[in-house]
Amino acid sequence: MKYCGIDLHSNNCVVIVSDEQDRVVYQNRLPNDLRQIAAGLEPYRPELTGVVIESTYNWYWLVDGLMDASSKMPRILGSSLTCCLIGSRRLFCA
Repeated sequence: MKYCGIDLHSNNCVVIVSDEQDRVVYQNRLPNDLRQIAAGLEPYRPELTGVVIESTYNWYWLVDGLMDASSKMPRILGSSLTCCLIGSRRLFCA
């Protein structure tokens, strides 16, 4: 299983994919371009358990776009209250 966290900023985002042992297998700063973000996640898509997006606002386009990109996209959470990626690689808040 793999987990993805996206820290979404106004004009770029940091995308991290980690494995079950919390090892980072992919990390990249990308422009806020749906095609580039989806392409970065594509190699990990079959193993992704979920995608969390940390953002204070303006995350709807990314959630909608990733969900439309493929029926295979896992569950996506988009609220900064339910997910975090702040200063650490722990992607899901309990």
